[in-house]
Amino acid sequence: MTCDVCGALTRYVERVRTGDKIIEIHLCERCRSSALKNGLTPLDLLVTLKESQGRYCPTCGTTEKDVAENFKFGCADCYKYMRGIALTLADKVQDDLVHRGKEVHRG
Repeated sequence: MTCDVCGALTRYVERVRTGDKIIEIHLCERCRSSALKNGLTPLDLLVTLKESQGRYCPTCGTTEKDVAENFKFGCADCYKYMRGIALTLADKVQDDLVHRGKEVHRG
């Protein structure tokens, strides 16, 4: 499973009761410890995710939506946390996901 916040591999599953439903949130160690340090509950994280409309970088707060709209990451950690969207966007604008260097025309 991947972290619902950043997309990294998860270690923790938090269960949150909202009314008569139990919702699970999957967290990697970094996002879980970041939330605990900032006094956030799993429910706070769910609300943040819903507001940000997708994954986000816990280091700088850049969201998937931000990256999709302007093709820019907020910090060096963004690529690690939003690798999936980066590859999806690269695939849309390039012919291949593998860098092959400049094509040399020999005449």
